[in-house]
Amino acid sequence: MTIAAKLRFSYLVLGMLALVIGVLGHREIMRVGDEFDYAVNRTQPVVSTLQEIRYQAMRVEAAAHGHHWNEAASDEGPAANAAIPPLDALVKADERYRELMNRYFANEQDMAKPVHASVANLHALARKHEQAGATSTRQADVERDKALNALLLAVDTALQCESAELEEYQETVTTTVAEHARTVAVGTALAMLATLLGGIYFSRRLTRPIVTLRNVAIGLGGGNLELRAPITSRDEIGELAGAFNDMAQALDNTMVSRQHLEAIIDSMSEGVLVIGASGRIKRANRRARELFHAPGETLAGKSAAELLPAIADWFASPAGIPDTAIREIELPGTSGTPLSLLLAVSPILDGNTMSGKVLTLVDIGERKRAEAEIRARAEEFHRLNRRLEQTTAQLLQSEKLAAVGQLAAGIADEIDSPIGFVNGNLGTVHKHLRKLLQVLAVYERHEAVMRHDAGAAREINDVRKGVDVDQLKEDSVALLRESRDGLTHVRRIVQDLEEFSHPANDDWQFADLHKGIDSTLNIVWNEIKCKATLVKDFGLLPEIECLPSELNQVFMHLLVNAAHAIGDKGTITIRTAAIGSDRVAIEIADDGKGIAPGHLSRLFEPFFTTKPAGQGSGLGLSLSYGIVRKHRGTIEVDSTLGKGTRFRICLPVRQAPEAVLNESA
Repeated sequence: MTIAAKLRFSYLVLGMLALVIGVLGHREIMRVGDEFDYAVNRTQPVVSTLQEIRYQAMRVEAAAHGHHWNEAASDEGPAANAAIPPLDALVKADERYRELMNRYFANEQDMAKPVHASVANLHALARKHEQAGATSTRQADVERDKALNALLLAVDTALQCESAELEEYQETVTTTVAEHARTVAVGTALAMLATLLGGIYFSRRLTRPIVTLRNVAIGLGGGNLELRAPITSRDEIGELAGAFNDMAQALDNTMVSRQHLEAIIDSMSEGVLVIGASGRIKRANRRARELFHAPGETLAGKSAAELLPAIADWFASPAGIPDTAIREIELPGTSGTPLSLLLAVSPILDGNTMSGKVLTLVDIGERKRAEAEIRARAEEFHRLNRRLEQTTAQLLQSEKLAAVGQLAAGIADEIDSPIGFVNGNLGTVHKHLRKLLQVLAVYERHEAVMRHDAGAAREINDVRKGVDVDQLKEDSVALLRESRDGLTHVRRIVQDLEEFSHPANDDWQFADLHKGIDSTLNIVWNEIKCKATLVKDFGLLPEIECLPSELNQVFMHLLVNAAHAIGDKGTITIRTAAIGSDRVAIEIADDGKGIAPGHLSRLFEPFFTTKPAGQGSGLGLSLSYGIVRKHRGTIEVDSTLGKGTRFRICLPVRQAPEAVLNESA
């Protein structure tokens, strides 16, 4: 019998025994492992949900310490509804916990009942104090803290129970695996001993060189690449020892660089798969094994088409995998969420021959989530922008009404003065007419005989001496004209006031800016006339496409601010001019006290004002800025302390069609 036959026989017996023992042990270990996996799969979601409940409870506590519960029902201030989101999340987490307990631990509901009761109690307290409003704040804090402590205690108790159950399962698995490991070890040792005793009879002379060769192999496997097997014969053992020594030398030459390269590849954060020409995996680094949920396997020899169904079309194509390509794919994740990966293909060249492909897998899940978050934030921004536009419109109307109230006294004075002189003129006209009627009565009484009666003629002459009939006629006409003009002025003021105070629901239209400025001046004239001289330097302007009432609001704010900036007496100048054929400019300047340089950058911020408390809302210029931007225009300010301020507004003659459509929508 040759050495090869003897070795085959010995290894066959040893292999069969090891196979039987290994298969039996593997089956038992797999059974215990499956039981442990089942226990973990039942317990892990429950533990995660309990941790979620604890986290949401701490969020509720943090939110409550920042804002009392009575603020949750308020519509005022930025803290409105501060505690509701985490409370709702807590209730949802409790519902998931209840569902998991009913699904996996229907007979172990006792440890879940305190958690459910505490969540329900906390939710009831929140609703109770929300309905109670701003009363009993200290009582609310005490009750809430008590409910939160009870909930956290119940959650900790449940977590301890789940952890204890997992530890019990783990201890059982560890014990079972250890027992079967000992059984396998004992069985293997017995098999080796039996094989050794059976082979002693016909291989005694071969034992020593084989043992020596085995020891050298073990040393090489342990990393001692300098060991060599002694050659004591010229038979197969000697040839094997020589070949073994050659292999050890070659391995010694290449192992250092290979180990370094493998360490680099295994340290990469990207998954790397080396695929041979047959389409099977030859090498997979640590990250690739993790991505395919096989951290303890090599993946070598497996079909790449089976592991990567997302690129099955490449394998089905006659051309096979492209030499260079990039594709986004998805792999199943451990938590059920797909992993988004970027797969890149590169060729492996051996000289001019391509021996395989390298597939690089880059996790782009974070990028995907960031993109999704950006899209969500963009949608939220658009939603908030729409709400801001609605709020701005409401503030604009409120500011109009506030301005109307501020100017009401002056407007009443403007209306009262024309009515006063109209009434006075009408009284004078009445007196003149009475005298004129007396003259006419005398004429009528003596008209028939005045030519023959000298006394009548004298009476008429006496009356005419005291009354200037021609002057009466002229005065009557003039006074009546002034009365009509005064009434017209009153009517114009009232009409301008009504138009200004009406909500801005007009559409985009072409309007005369000079007419709008004059209309606004009628409204604010009482604020200006006692403080400033008005200078109007109007250029030749085309009608522009605008929302007239909103631009009148801007003119009103700038004119009133100019009047307020002037002390005893000053000048307000309004200039208009065309800028080319497509833009117009409006300047409103005063020679008042000016604005400090440090305030210029904040001038258009909402609620910022340089006026004393109670004399300004801080919204006028902010709303004006928004209206000008809405018209696709610009507003600039130039001010010098002690010399005055100039506001310059530039507006387009025509609005872009899409701008008009967006604003109308």
